[in-house]
Amino acid sequence: MTVIKDAIEKIIEMAAPNIINMTDDTVYSDRHLHPILNPVPDPLSVATLSSLLDYLERNVDSLERDGLMVHVETFNKVSLLSALDDPFEQRKVYIQASAMTPTIHFERRMDPESFIIQLQSMFVKTYQRDNLLKFLGSLKAGFSKTMSDNGVSQTVTAKTGVTMVSDVEVPNPVTLQPYRTFTEIEQPTSDFVFRIHGGQDEPTCALYEADGGAWKLVAIERIAEWLRENLPDVAVIA
Repeated sequence: MTVIKDAIEKIIEMAAPNIINMTDDTVYSDRHLHPILNPVPDPLSVATLSSLLDYLERNVDSLERDGLMVHVETFNKVSLLSALDDPFEQRKVYIQASAMTPTIHFERRMDPESFIIQLQSMFVKTYQRDNLLKFLGSLKAGFSKTMSDNGVSQTVTAKTGVTMVSDVEVPNPVTLQPYRTFTEIEQPTSDFVFRIHGGQDEPTCALYEADGGAWKLVAIERIAEWLRENLPDVAVIA
């Protein structure tokens, strides 16, 4: 029975569709029709906004700028699109810029040395970043397992000299600028919760994002502003 059923379905699939023209000029079919789309070019892939700008200024593909559109898709991806074209209204994607950003480990416990390296290499130098580095230096120099934590703030005992110790309040929240989008724009700032977790030999540290992802919207708007300033004759959609 299964073989007969499959054969019948195959015969039905091979049958020509019935096209019905209605009196209100709408057209219907009793089968799904799939259009044969025109071929489109594969987009060029670049890593900076400047590369996209250079592509347009040099115009190596002889594009007509009328109808071109730059779409800021996300905080790390921008595409140059054509106008709607051909009967199927396809858009060509000529070039895509995808930001190359470092992998920053949020919500992961790290030893102080690794945490310091991450802060120094993957975050913009700011006053709060330097303050956090200073605190981590004292923490790394001599950590005591004496630590108070009320769920909002933490206090640890750290060395302040060769023999002196003092209670140090953990800075919270901290406002930092990680490298998370294109380098041509100012990196968005975000609030982070900085937490210290006690360990047998040394503490571990972690950063937790505390802005609900609002920085992504800020990044998208800044990318759009940069593009509008540098491409005044091209539509920018963000």
